[in-house]
Amino acid sequence: MKNTLRYVLFILISVAVVLVAIAVTIGGFIAIDLLLESTILPKDYLFFENTPLCSNMLAIIVAVPVCIGVCTVIPLIKGKLLPKSEDPEDPAWFAILKKLGKWNILIALVWLFIGYCCFTSFTYVTPERIVKVSPFNLSGEEYGYSDVERIETGFGKKKHSLTEYDKKGSFYYKIYLDGEMTVFTAPTTNSDIERYEDTYLELEELDLALTALDIPKKASTAGYENCKLDSCYVERFLRIINNN
Repeated sequence: MKNTLRYVLFILISVAVVLVAIAVTIGGFIAIDLLLESTILPKDYLFFENTPLCSNMLAIIVAVPVCIGVCTVIPLIKGKLLPKSEDPEDPAWFAILKKLGKWNILIALVWLFIGYCCFTSFTYVTPERIVKVSPFNLSGEEYGYSDVERIETGFGKKKHSLTEYDKKGSFYYKIYLDGEMTVFTAPTTNSDIERYEDTYLELEELDLALTALDIPKKASTAGYENCKLDSCYVERFLRIINNN
């Protein structure tokens, strides 16, 4: 009976640890957005989005340490609560860290540098400007709306892709500045702008502003039926695509 209670307690605590880890991960992404707002983004920004590769890397940067923490804490709890025939071994991650020794410092520095590069690689849009921020140019390269050379918009067609905008059914909105592509697929909006509670409205507004300048636009509805979002958003995407 005593052992059964220990197993039940171990399961409950493990579930609690996982839930805390999920909350910490979500909190990490919220903290990143708040940090950007307080350090780099101007007060009048409308929305921003990290470059596709950096967006994926940021998820790894935030999630991996949390996963390591879970993989460390749960074995420790297991060693304390459940019956064992011998002294518990260190969790696997502890053993790896011990073997790495002084290399841990270098790994941590590289991790921080990658995190910084991902954190500072994004494009933001204001009512009059489009600004591309990079790790070595935090003030950003500024462009007017009229500097946009062309627009491409539609839905991704690949079953498997490292970039979200290429995935089957994912909506994308690409603009070209100085011959380089900037893509928006899931922007983070300014939380002070109430109308942006209507998701993806920011992209529709940007498209209206750009097409009003007669900027060349290539658009296709192909694959819209594969978009899994609510119909109201699919209808918005189709309005953007069909707006000329």
